[in-house]
Amino acid sequence: MAMQEAFDAAYSEWRNAADHLSGRFTDGAVCLSHEGCGHFNWLVVTGPERGSMWVDGFPTKGGFRALGIPDVRVRCVDWYLGRVATSEALPRT
Repeated sequence: MAMQEAFDAAYSEWRNAADHLSGRFTDGAVCLSHEGCGHFNWLVVTGPERGSMWVDGFPTKGGFRALGIPDVRVRCVDWYLGRVATSEALPRT
C-alpha cells in the first residue's frame, strides 16, 4: 500500500472513532453555537443535566464539560441573555 493510501486509511479510521465518541457525548444535546477553533456550546435537553450548557473543549484537551465554574451549572436562559447583552454592547457601524 502506498504511503498516502496508508495515511488515508488510518485517518479515516481515526475520524470514524472520533465521530462515534463525539456522538456518545452529545446524545441528548443540541449544538447552539460555534465559538471558533473547534469549540461548540451545547444545550443538554435530556437527563439530569437538562437545561444546562456544556462546551466541547476537546480541541484544547478540555474535554466535554459543563460551562461555568465546577458544581455551578450555566442555565440556557442565562447563557442566552449573556450573549444578547454582549451583542447589544457592541458598537454599531
